Formats: sequence, C-alpha cells, structure tokens
Amino acid sequence: MKVSPYAGKPAEASMLVNVPRLVTAYYAEQPDPSGTEDIYKIYAESFRGADHLRRIGSLRFGDLRVETNADHHVFQVEIYLNNLDPNAARVELYADGIGGSDPVRVEMKCGQPHPDASGRSVYHATVPTTRPATDYTARVVPQRSGVAVPLESAQILWQR
Repeated sequence: MKVSPYAGKPAEASMLVNVPRLVTAYYAEQPDPSGTEDIYKIYAESFRGADHLRRIGSLRFGDLRVETNADHHVFQVEIYLNNLDPNAARVELYADGIGGSDPVRVEMKCGQPHPDASGRSVYHATVPTTRPATDYTARVVPQRSGVAVPLESAQILWQR
C-alpha cells in the first residue's frame, strides 16, 4: 500500500478549509437551477416521440399457458400488439419479492419475428420451480433506451 507524503505531517495552509466561510456560503447563496433545467430537457426529449408509451393500453393479452416439469415452469403468453413495434415493449414475467428480497423479473422472448395475421405474438419464458407458477404474472412494459418506467406506472399492462 502506498503511503501519502502528507502522512504524519501538519497540513499546509493551502490545504485547509475555512469552515465558517463554507457554512455562511451554504446558507447565503442560492443554487443555480440552470443545471437541473438542462437535465429536465434531456429527459423530456427522451419522452417526445415516445408514442408507444401511450399506446401500451391498446395492447391485450390472449391465452396464457404454463407447463410444469420437475425443474421448471414454462410460460407461454399470447399478446396482441395492435401494430406496436415489438421493440417498443418488453414482455416479462413478474413475481413479488419474498421476505424483503427483490422482485423477480424475467424477460419473455418472442417466438416469432413478426405478429401473425391477427396481430398476435407469442412470448415464452422458463423459470425454476422454486416458486409456484401462480406467483408469476405476465406484463408488458414500455421500453425505450434511456427511459425508466416506475413499477406503479399506468403504462405497464398487467396480465392479471
């Protein structure tokens, strides 16, 4: 481990901080809000043109099937995308956390590159049988690079 050249020596005057002046400045000076405005503009811009966030509500779930073997639950769910770009939404299985643990989120993969004539796409995912299949529900979450969607958002479409 490298030892600092200042170790064991008194601090030089140029290294000292005037604490009373810092405290006075903290309470007397007003923050510059221009930095936060720039950040807001960046995030606001990410939502512009994100029509898919409003169109998630037009989607609907079809049948949900679960097959269970000794080690895994295999979920398959039909989703009618109604002309929404499949890349604009993430389909996943969700289960609440147990005993303070984080929730379980497993991305479901689309079994076909394009919806069929009815607009239906079929997604599938496999999870271990360490939890009952009834703990999981499918959901559709808007997806856009740089945009986070909170859990309570109305734009999340829940299967149940």
